[in-house]
Amino acid sequence: MRPGPAGTICRYSFGLLLPALILGAVLGACSREAPQYNLVLICIDTVRYDSFVQTALPDALDPWLERAQIYDHAMASGPWTMPSVASTLTGRYAAEHGAGRFRNAVANLDTDPPSPLADEAVTLAEVLGQHGFRTGAFVAHPFFTTGLGLDQGFEVVRPAKGWGHNLDNFGKWKARLDPTERFFGYLHFMEAHDRHKAGDEGLLARLETLPPEIRRDVRARASKEACQSEDGRRCLQHQVYNAAVLDLRQGIAAVLQYLEDSGQLENTVVMLYSDHGEEFWEHRQEQRRAAEDPRGVYGFGHGQSLYQELLHVPLLAWVPGQAGARHEQLVSLVDVAPSVFEWLRIDDGRPPVSGSALPLGNQAPTRAEEPRAVYASGIAYGPEKIAARLGPEKTVFSPADDRYQYFDLASDPDERTPLPQSDDRVMLFDTLVGDYLELAAHARVAESSQFSDEQIRQLKAIGYLQGVETEKPAPPATDNDAGDPEPPALDETDSPR
Repeated sequence: MRPGPAGTICRYSFGLLLPALILGAVLGACSREAPQYNLVLICIDTVRYDSFVQTALPDALDPWLERAQIYDHAMASGPWTMPSVASTLTGRYAAEHGAGRFRNAVANLDTDPPSPLADEAVTLAEVLGQHGFRTGAFVAHPFFTTGLGLDQGFEVVRPAKGWGHNLDNFGKWKARLDPTERFFGYLHFMEAHDRHKAGDEGLLARLETLPPEIRRDVRARASKEACQSEDGRRCLQHQVYNAAVLDLRQGIAAVLQYLEDSGQLENTVVMLYSDHGEEFWEHRQEQRRAAEDPRGVYGFGHGQSLYQELLHVPLLAWVPGQAGARHEQLVSLVDVAPSVFEWLRIDDGRPPVSGSALPLGNQAPTRAEEPRAVYASGIAYGPEKIAARLGPEKTVFSPADDRYQYFDLASDPDERTPLPQSDDRVMLFDTLVGDYLELAAHARVAESSQFSDEQIRQLKAIGYLQGVETEKPAPPATDNDAGDPEPPALDETDSPR
């Protein structure tokens, strides 16, 4: 039998003449002794890797990081939520699961609804539910409640704004479960998604509430591109964004502390990821020259490009019995689902996946596993693009004009200077992109979603479908959600869905 997450293994010495009945009983006992872990999966929406790790001041998350598996080179499978979260929950690339596509060649999430996750796609929640897990999603993102398929397999989907409310609802739900039942709790936090898109007065109001040391920290980490003017709107936006990331770090620590205080961290796998990052004008000029965004927005936000600001994301795991470790291998969010299957020992009923189990502890990839290509696609604003990465080398392919750009992230991590073409490079990435396009050729894409007026209003409130009219206008977005009312407690109608 293979080692479990704690690195233990059931070992017995069997004589050649040991009766088969006794052998079966012993093997059965070994299987029964396997750890019965729960799962908590946390998404911190719109958090780029560098903003998550580059904090000058110690905070509540720091001690927990010493116990974490930290994957320093994790790549999102899409530059916005639908394709990326669908990949995380299915273990399939965006080209395979078909979620988050658009009917027109030039995507525009301001005016067109995206395609949902197809019914036949198999999600992590569905697989774990079939293995006896209770499943609940406690989410701030309306994509889980607008018929886009991300709720597939969850018995309970409970929306609320603010990580504190989501954690509270998760705790109430979990307290109602039978203690013998295994559970999968999914938490999706949105603090970093749109706080920095408030008006000037809202931005200043948020910054003025910060303690002086935090204000200095978020200012020091604001990008030079954004802060060419010290008190300009762009600089304020990046500071507010950095403050939101710090808030999310507090939220993650609160989840871990809650599990430890309730005595369940020792038998729960916790995984943390961001679905995509955020651009702050690092590639404004390049995007302006290309003029591909139908909104005319260049270099800011997410969904419009495949630069590392959007694709390089945090990915961490806390696995019972495993000491903390940092991993330098190139990995992808499609590796989350197969890691769960491996660590929770889900052997039967596992759907086919494109990812592979993440390394633990001091595990190193085998020679057969290297080198490994990882991919991203799923543009929300503009013509489709595909990113393929092999080690430090990366290409971004534009099918509309058959154009490739090549980068060496080791010598040019900011992707400022494309590499020249070479025969070897062209041949390598032609092959890799061709393999990815072959995946897309066999994907089934569901019809684009039809949203109600209320669902459109929910999506407008976080910046999507801005060009779609409803019978009543969307209420103005609030600059401060600290005063949001407590959501109603879970009731009997919430379980099962």
